[in-house]
Amino acid sequence: MQQRPLNFKDSLYGEFGVKYLYFVEVDVNSFDDCYKKIYLTLKGVKEKEIECNLIGGTNQINLSLMLASSITGVVARHYYIFEEKINFLHSPTIRSKNQKIEVPPQNWYEIPSMFLSYGEIINKLSSLGILSHPVNIAQIKNILNEADLNLKKLCGRWIEVEGERVKPGKLLRKILKFHEKLEIEAQKLDDFSNWKSYFEEKNWLYKFVEDGKAARNS
Repeated sequence: MQQRPLNFKDSLYGEFGVKYLYFVEVDVNSFDDCYKKIYLTLKGVKEKEIECNLIGGTNQINLSLMLASSITGVVARHYYIFEEKINFLHSPTIRSKNQKIEVPPQNWYEIPSMFLSYGEIINKLSSLGILSHPVNIAQIKNILNEADLNLKKLCGRWIEVEGERVKPGKLLRKILKFHEKLEIEAQKLDDFSNWKSYFEEKNWLYKFVEDGKAARNS
C-alpha cells in the first residue's frame, strides 16, 4: 500500500498545536550578520522557554547560536539529532500522521547549556570605561574572581596588562564595540511583540505558510 505523504503544515499546526513558525533571514557566510540577528532574537524572546537546535547550518550559524546563548544566558536547552541517512529531511521512522513516536527519539543528544553568562562580564568591563582608558588590574581581578576565571586566561587578545594597569586587547575591543551597538538595538526588543515588529520592519522575518514555502512577514 502506498503511503500518503505527510503534510507538515497540517501536523505542525493541528496535531502538535504550534501557533506559528517564523524564519529569520541571515547571510549564512557572515558571522557578524548571523550573530547579530541571533543575539537580538534571544534578547527579544528571553521571557519564553528557549531551546537551541544545533542541527546542520553553516559554521557561522552554529557558532553564533552557541556564543549568543552563552553571552545572553537565556537558553534552557541545546540539542542536536544525529541522522545517519542524511537524505531524509523527516525521520524515516515516521510513516503516518497519527503514529506514536518516541519523544525524544533515540538519536536525540542533549548538550549541557552554557549558563556562564559572558554577557555579564562584558557589561562589567564596559562599565569600567576600559575602551577609553586603562583601568586598575585589581578591578579586573574582582570581575574575573566573581566568575571564577583566571586573569592569565584572558591575557593577550582579551586584555593587555602593563604593570598595574589593564587595557583591552584586540578581541575584547572588537567585542565591546560590537555589543555596545547591539545593546542599543536590543533595548527596543523587550518582548516578542516588539522583536517581531522590529524584524518585520527590517525585512528579516519570514513566516511558514505551507510545506516548503515561507512568505516575508509584514
